[in-house]
Amino acid sequence: MVRRVRNETPSVKLGIVLGEAPAGFVSLADLISREPKKRPEDLRKLKIDPTDPAIFQLSGGTTGVPKLIPRTHNDYAYNSRIAVKVCGLRVNRCCCSPCPSRTICRSPAQDCRAIFSTAAGGAFCQHAAGDLFHLIEEHALPM
Repeated sequence: MVRRVRNETPSVKLGIVLGEAPAGFVSLADLISREPKKRPEDLRKLKIDPTDPAIFQLSGGTTGVPKLIPRTHNDYAYNSRIAVKVCGLRVNRCCCSPCPSRTICRSPAQDCRAIFSTAAGGAFCQHAAGDLFHLIEEHALPM
């Protein structure tokens, strides 16, 4: 499915997979462990079309075969702005995402609370299972 999407959508250049990567794909673990090819200054110069897909979500298939749902950069920007208002997030606030264990914490980029809190100018932290009440009290966590 990813190969077909990449063939039909020129802006989709990379397929990232968990585990061993087949030909034409990149393993997430390899991507994380390798040295960056570009300097931060070079990355800041990249132009991103806000109408291009940022990510493709896989539907649950409740109406039949699962489908890919393209989510654009604009989608995430809009949702972040609205969530910041609705949740009352603001600068100098911290949002925490409790995880059931260290091994199954998700990437902050996948956690909407990370996106929303940083969009408001705040901070984000993840914490593995355990006593979170001291973090909530210390940082006055809103959510």
